[in-house]
Amino acid sequence: MDRDLSPATAPDFSDGILIGAAVLIGCVSALMVPVWRRLLTPLVGDAGGLVLAVLLAGAGIGFITARRFGSEGRALPSVGFAIAALAVALPPALGDRVATLALLLRPLASAGGALRSLADALPGMVLALPASIVLGALLSRLVAGREDQAPGVGHLLAVPLGAAAGVVACNVGLLPALSIAGTWRASVGLLAAGAITSAIRDGRARRRAFFAVALSSLAVGACIAGGPTTFWLHGGVGVAGTERGLLSASFDDRNDLRRQMAEQRRALLWAIDGVGSGVAFERSGCGYRLDGVPNGGLRDAPGDAMSGLIGAALHPAPRRVLVLGLGSATSAGWLATSPEVERVDVVEHEPALERIADLCAPLHHDVLSNPKVHLIRDRTAATLRSTSETYDLILAPRFDPEIVEAAARRLEPGGLFLQRARDAGEARTALEATFPAIEPWRVQASGLLLIAGRESPRHDLDRIRDLVSQPPYRAALDWLWGVEGVAGFYSGSRADVPPAGTGGVDWAAVADARQARELAWGLLPANLNVTTSRESARRAFQQGDLRRALVDWRLAGGEPRGPLDRLLLAESSAELSDDRVQEMAEALRVTRPAEAAAVLARRHARRREPNEATDRLLAAFHAARESPWAHPPTLQRALDLAGELAAEDPRLGARLFAALAEPFALGLLDDGRLRARVRLTGSTGCARAFAAFEPHPPWEEDFLRRRQRCYESANHQLEGRAARDLRTFRDATPPRLEDGLLPEED
Repeated sequence: MDRDLSPATAPDFSDGILIGAAVLIGCVSALMVPVWRRLLTPLVGDAGGLVLAVLLAGAGIGFITARRFGSEGRALPSVGFAIAALAVALPPALGDRVATLALLLRPLASAGGALRSLADALPGMVLALPASIVLGALLSRLVAGREDQAPGVGHLLAVPLGAAAGVVACNVGLLPALSIAGTWRASVGLLAAGAITSAIRDGRARRRAFFAVALSSLAVGACIAGGPTTFWLHGGVGVAGTERGLLSASFDDRNDLRRQMAEQRRALLWAIDGVGSGVAFERSGCGYRLDGVPNGGLRDAPGDAMSGLIGAALHPAPRRVLVLGLGSATSAGWLATSPEVERVDVVEHEPALERIADLCAPLHHDVLSNPKVHLIRDRTAATLRSTSETYDLILAPRFDPEIVEAAARRLEPGGLFLQRARDAGEARTALEATFPAIEPWRVQASGLLLIAGRESPRHDLDRIRDLVSQPPYRAALDWLWGVEGVAGFYSGSRADVPPAGTGGVDWAAVADARQARELAWGLLPANLNVTTSRESARRAFQQGDLRRALVDWRLAGGEPRGPLDRLLLAESSAELSDDRVQEMAEALRVTRPAEAAAVLARRHARRREPNEATDRLLAAFHAARESPWAHPPTLQRALDLAGELAAEDPRLGARLFAALAEPFALGLLDDGRLRARVRLTGSTGCARAFAAFEPHPPWEEDFLRRRQRCYESANHQLEGRAARDLRTFRDATPPRLEDGLLPEED
């Protein structure tokens, strides 16, 4: 029979064991702080301060509560250790439920003020507060003496000693070695081991020992069976609803939420725990995510590449360049192709980004094998403090006010500091304290470039005119901005007045190039009813209305003023089978071979020449596998055209299906390619097309219905799962007025 032991009859545990238990609590607390920070950052943004606040508050609550209501004396609380293990294990084991809570709170965060603080604090409280309270209570029991006995020095020092051990373990690489999930499970295991050890030594309290072992087993089982998910760590919950967001901060029903979850899980090829952040590599476009925030790849290539090239064009002799961060290596790679640049030093402390750069060679001209490029594996601030090198250009892809002054000391006379920023206000204020001259540029839809120096940049029009007519500037302006020439180059300038030395620039042509470029980026005019015919044509082209684009272009009159205008005219004319398309396509072929072949395919299709159209589509898909710079809307329309041809002749569909087996360069439009294969396949080969989406198929009723019927007809091993998924979708669909009145679609 279990006996309730009073302090007078409690087992005489040695001080060494008690000190060891206190060390364990300190060590687990230190291990879990970076784990909680890593788990919360993808949900609420930078969470370092939040984690410490929750940990201290919870520990204080637990300590005071245990002192106020707990029994006197020190004892080795086996059940307490088990409860702590369960409190540490359960919140992350809930997985997507915690991420969903954070996503539901994003609209509150967007309101700002106290509501933002509440929205950020609640996930942190769910994740870390229960464990902090229990650990604080344990700490109170272990280091506090009886009323007639003061705690020993060993007890008071044991907890910080354990915390120091945990901090050292994290600093020497425990997190990257074990991963976030591994470190979390190790912490649960340590607490469970402490509970079981305590239970064994407290052998006379059999009931308490049984509860300790049972709760410890439950904690271990929870952390083995569950854990942080890809959607949680890399789904972009913390940036939902922002310009960088991958998710909608609101959703219609459970199916809409699950659709977004499936999209984000399917979008990632792999994910690891890096030195300072969680890093995930995207399947399409060579982008990556740091704690859920999307970066790099084709998405950011316009800003990454052009930021360095603009700085190099405005500096009279840019021989030595420092890039603060490798990213996907686009900035360093394009800068290194400039014939004037002799050396590019790149500072990066995250090894995972080297792996990403290696996978993205076509994006940056294989920068890692370029002899001009030298990689410095260190932190940015440490490099700037320790190096004695000076540079003509320093490019900072991410804004950090701490490095601005340090970077200024590393600039040569006449050197330029190139600061990328999404919010010009904060960055400009920080730069103005160090640099007298600042010139703003817009280098992509959501990105600004601030060119700072002790003197204003020199605008040598003769030099710039010569540069933009040659590689790499000509290719960059064409592929990344869809413009050309001096007017195209200055379409990025956001100066309030034309910079000194640019009096010979045709600013009307600059404004037209800026409009074409921003429409290509998807920045449609706010007032869609009052536009010029040329602007309307460009907008219709980006929206896929080719006939309207051609009509509006003809109303506007005039010649195309850039690469995208020529593509607009060629593809829109092909939709109406214009005889001049062949000549237009030939003009495109030099720099845009995939688009040229797609244009000719459309012309043949509209002339009812399906075999010739198929041949041209095959050429377009081959070119898109060779180069990542195809215009995505045009390539997507080529995929749609393949579906039209297959619907008329299944034999053509089989040829196109085979041609789309390999991904395009850098995974460009990978989801569109796979969906096209689903449309192209016949009933006998459909299983291969649908299997490419497993284990996270698009959560859409039509797709799930076709998938279930395909697997059923093929007697596929996933037939049962497909049927359950379709049933789950329909059970979660709200009732509609027309249910039961209209026949079910095939």
